[in-house]
Amino acid sequence: METNTYLITPTDAAAQLHVSLMTLHRWRAKGAGPKYIKLGGRIFYRPENIEAYKKLCEREARPEAEARHVAEVRHTINLTPNEAAARLRASTITLQRWRTQGTGPKYIKRGGRIFYRHQDIEEFERENERLQTRG
Repeated sequence: METNTYLITPTDAAAQLHVSLMTLHRWRAKGAGPKYIKLGGRIFYRPENIEAYKKLCEREARPEAEARHVAEVRHTINLTPNEAAARLRASTITLQRWRTQGTGPKYIKRGGRIFYRHQDIEEFERENERLQTRG
């Protein structure tokens, strides 16, 4: 099987999926839809990811396919500090302080940039669950 090595724009991806650019944008915001790549602030898609998503939607009812894809993507896409802060309802300054003190969720530093994995955020939340305060 031949592998495509080129990337396609959101406009082309939307055309191939027969959806609007807005729908594609909403899917990305929800963590649904085909996997994408962000390079230099621009969004691109691999043709094989578009085809895989089409097959997934053909095999199953669309809501189930999207739910499964959201679950798969959820654990593969890393969160930025802004996204992690929003998820934890904390400020990015608080996350920075936690990183310095070693008290916050685990993080990844790649090329000078900070990322958080979903499972590390969830683990941090579980570790900090409380039934009651001391008293």
